[in-house]
Amino acid sequence: MISSLGVLGITKREVNSLDVSAREIDYKAVGFKAGLEIHQELRTSRKLFCHCPPILRSDPPHFTIRRFFRPVLGEMGEFDAAMLAEYEKGRTVIYEGYNDTTCSYEIDETYM
Repeated sequence: MISSLGVLGITKREVNSLDVSAREIDYKAVGFKAGLEIHQELRTSRKLFCHCPPILRSDPPHFTIRRFFRPVLGEMGEFDAAMLAEYEKGRTVIYEGYNDTTCSYEIDETYM
């Protein structure tokens, strides 16, 4: 099992000894950055990266795919601590698909 604390270089004892409230943190000093991601649903005749119709469905799916969280090195050569925590919990995500509106691109099976 991969320990997210070990990858971060801190021990459980050090984490437990931290007594810092959000009001005491100087976010500029620690280099905190935050981003905002906005999603917009567009009325189009096809999906953005493929030619499948953009239909919202409520009928039973034709198939499901279970994805497991797997930690990988990021661009900076480090593991994402949040992903490691989810991996250690054994978390999975189940995607539902339809033969006529879900293509291989959408389920990450298309190779470029």
